[in-house]
Amino acid sequence: MMRDPKRQTKCARMAAAKSTLFSFLSLSFFLFSSGVVEASVSSDAATTIEMHGSGTTNPSKYFWKAMDILEERAGKPVRMTYRAVGSGTGQTEFIADVSDFGSADIPLSSTQHSGFAGTVVQVPFQLGAVSFFHNVAADDLGVAGRLNLTSCTLAKIFLRQITTWDHATIVADNPNLSVPAGQPITIIHRSDGSSSTFGITSYLSKACPDVWTGGVSKNADLFPPDATYALPRQGSGNVANAIAENQYSIGYIDAGHGHELGFQEISLENKFGQQLVSKEANIPKAATEYGTLPSIEDDWSMVSLINLDGEDVWPITAFTYIYARTTLTGEVGRLVKSFMMYCLSDEGQAMVPDFLFYALDSTTTASMRMQVESKIALTTWTFELASATQPTDGMGADVFSGKRKSYGDYERELLVSKVDVLESSVANLQSMESIPVHGSGTTNPSKFFWKLMDTLEERSRIHLSMSYRAVGSSTGIKEFVGADNGYEPYSHFGSGDIVVPTADYTDLNNAGKGFVTIPFQLGAISFFHNVPGVPDGKALDLQPCVLAKIFTRKIKTWDHADILSSNPGFSPPAGKEITVVRRIYGSSSTSLISQYLHKVCPSDWDIGVGSGNAASSNPTVPTKAPFWPSDTVGAEGSGGVSDAISATEYSIGYIESGHGQALGLAEVALQNKDGNYLTAADADIGSAVMQIMSSIPNADGDWDNDNLSLLDLGGEKTWPITAFSFMFIRKDLTSLGRSGPAVKAFAEMVLSTEGQAMLPDFGANAVPASIIAKGVAGLAQLKFAATSTMFIHELSTLAGTGMGTHVLSVKRKRWADVEREQLVADFEKLKADYEATIAALKSEDANTITKDELERLAVPALVFAVIAFLMICTSLILGGVSCTRTRRHERFFNEDDTLREKYTASSKA
Repeated sequence: MMRDPKRQTKCARMAAAKSTLFSFLSLSFFLFSSGVVEASVSSDAATTIEMHGSGTTNPSKYFWKAMDILEERAGKPVRMTYRAVGSGTGQTEFIADVSDFGSADIPLSSTQHSGFAGTVVQVPFQLGAVSFFHNVAADDLGVAGRLNLTSCTLAKIFLRQITTWDHATIVADNPNLSVPAGQPITIIHRSDGSSSTFGITSYLSKACPDVWTGGVSKNADLFPPDATYALPRQGSGNVANAIAENQYSIGYIDAGHGHELGFQEISLENKFGQQLVSKEANIPKAATEYGTLPSIEDDWSMVSLINLDGEDVWPITAFTYIYARTTLTGEVGRLVKSFMMYCLSDEGQAMVPDFLFYALDSTTTASMRMQVESKIALTTWTFELASATQPTDGMGADVFSGKRKSYGDYERELLVSKVDVLESSVANLQSMESIPVHGSGTTNPSKFFWKLMDTLEERSRIHLSMSYRAVGSSTGIKEFVGADNGYEPYSHFGSGDIVVPTADYTDLNNAGKGFVTIPFQLGAISFFHNVPGVPDGKALDLQPCVLAKIFTRKIKTWDHADILSSNPGFSPPAGKEITVVRRIYGSSSTSLISQYLHKVCPSDWDIGVGSGNAASSNPTVPTKAPFWPSDTVGAEGSGGVSDAISATEYSIGYIESGHGQALGLAEVALQNKDGNYLTAADADIGSAVMQIMSSIPNADGDWDNDNLSLLDLGGEKTWPITAFSFMFIRKDLTSLGRSGPAVKAFAEMVLSTEGQAMLPDFGANAVPASIIAKGVAGLAQLKFAATSTMFIHELSTLAGTGMGTHVLSVKRKRWADVEREQLVADFEKLKADYEATIAALKSEDANTITKDELERLAVPALVFAVIAFLMICTSLILGGVSCTRTRRHERFFNEDDTLREKYTASSKA
């Protein structure tokens, strides 16, 4: 039978297709049986599962660490992220369904919760506290060392109803508080939606509703705008920075954050009536005092741990919540649930205190785990603990295994432990390392500065290394301004008897390098002479214009008619030449006498006004005004001038009054503006200040102003050549690190009652209280590194506190100083005895003095010589001890440079 060829071909094709299909099915079965298809499943498993959350900043570091741990432990690729954007933003993004989970320190509002129609859970997993922190100097707080504020006082402060720290309400609760008069309060608050703001407004609204009438808000709308003293900042980190940068500020952040930064916390009164800071409170106790908590799918908007009653309860406590949808599906849903379960696990809860928050109590934790497991109907990943191996199961894809870890994480943990050890070692080293403070400037207060520096070094537990270079006002200002160094100072502070010129003031402020000018003493410049023959007990009276003619060499002899006319009975040798002694290099003394003589006698003073200067290669020729006549005698420094006057009969020169008086030089009685002849020793130096008080600027103002001159002012006993001595300190001391607070401590000592009382010992005068107040207000503007610790002055015993590392204690002293003080006291007694003996002898007829009386007169003189020799020896010994100590410290720290370099490198890592 013949077959149709076309049909045969078609049948053949069909048979071939069947054969191919069979072969494919057989191969597929073989591949499936042999596990090759499993490769496609593994390929699906290799897809990264992503989970992204956002919300409050408080648990951000905790979340990031937990996510790192879970990513490393996961049996398949997962990617977890968390954006720290604040509770308000976190809620907004969760409600908008742009995040897989949200987190906040506040629950959803009732309206927000109802919008989910029962498809959301709010799961508390930790507790936190919000606190108020301040930047009031520790030594302003007095013996108590803390600042107590009631809820109503805080409400008034943040509403700007109380605006200064010396307000009667604050002082009533803090009787030992000593702040500058009228010192403004700067408030720092969050500018963005924040659970911290929600917490403090809830507290103020509940604790003081009569003052805080605006209710509760997570936003900044309840704070009054004030660009100067109310500073809004985004994020808790920026709030913390602002508190650190602004002295006399107050702000609020989570308590742990503030403690970590070493901030000073406000002491609050809780509802139980206790005055306490958060460190003294039992933070988790607020949750137990609240009582029964709602189910996690219910409305939590009425749950508040604010201002609850109970002993040791902190009044501003809150849960931190994770928000999640019960409608989550798939791998992302499983990952969210698993992440929540990890946060509630024993391991997750044990990590919470590492981030300065508080774990839930065990009963609450167990309840939250059970509810999450039942309310979110998804299978949780398996957790294989590091301490309990699960053979086979631990290798599953959906397992977080504690047995897995990346080498990078292992090495990081190792480095962290090593850095912890090094930080402890470095802290010990820093307690021995010197904190340097170095200034330069005018010679006038140099001995005063040196004594204060010695005193503070003795009183400090930490080794302070303080020095002051007496180089003259002009050089001190040049080194402070640092114009040739990018306006970076060469010194920690400067000092001068003249102010920083307006041009430099403007340049520094334009460069953002403002400074404060602190007047701290009043000095006088006097003219001293070595002229024999002046009638006994009478000063040499000279008018300012006569002095101008003498120093410009228009009057060259002591018997000139202008001199004799004001000094009856004075008979110098005929034609006796006057030797004029003046400063060679830049000097505030030269500047002041040239300003004064030109102001009073402009036609006679024709050699120019200025501080003077000369090239070191040719010091006899002035390069800056005054351009002294060539037959004057130049001397370097006030010491050089005084030496030249002492060594040269019929000489006259000018130095600071106290210096000349201390040396026993004869002072010229100068005619003041009221026409009275007087010496600086007899004058009222401070009277000039009160005449210009209304013109004196604040510490950060421009002091280069003719209206601030103390020269030639009226008054019966006013001295005509009077001037402030100033300290100059940069406002931003953050770059100085630990030296910044030491600079402030030194300035505080200069302005203190103790420091001002020392000034007469150095021939200077204290400044009026109103000037001190301006100086203290200037110091309040200084900014320090956030890690700096301020010094406290212990003037009376502060039990416990006085042993702190940054306490300058009057209770500390060295034996060498005690012995030196005794020597000085003995010397002063002998000096008084000697002067009394001389006075007694002068009252008798000189012809009746017997041999015995002469011998009695010689005894004190001999004793003086012996005491002086002993004091010199003591000074040499003390100097040697100091040098030895310094060399020992330098050698120790030079040998330890390698360790510090290793620490720096490891810290950077």
